[in-house]
Amino acid sequence: MKANKFTIKAFDTNTEFKDNLSIDSARTYTIDLSPWAEENNNITSANWTVSKGTASVTNKTLSSNIASALITFSNAETNLIKIELNTGTQKKILWLTVRVYDPQSTYTSDYNF
Repeated sequence: MKANKFTIKAFDTNTEFKDNLSIDSARTYTIDLSPWAEENNNITSANWTVSKGTASVTNKTLSSNIASALITFSNAETNLIKIELNTGTQKKILWLTVRVYDPQSTYTSDYNF
């Protein structure tokens, strides 16, 4: 399974991001936090956790205010990923909602997104 890339440029007002994928997918999510760090301090840690769903988060990195992680999705469901960023003195929380669908299913509801 080859991972697609999804890049986010996170400004101070951005806190929630959404994506759609089919089951058995993987995607590398990259968040460029440079705009936020310019107003605050450099990011010292980025913690990725699955708050809802069965997604798997691996290959987490943080370098020069750019956080990234590989997230794998194997079930048709809505996943909520919490990304907690710290500067040592400040904390910023971003949310990534990923709706995973089964392309073989004949019924798809957009209401759960």
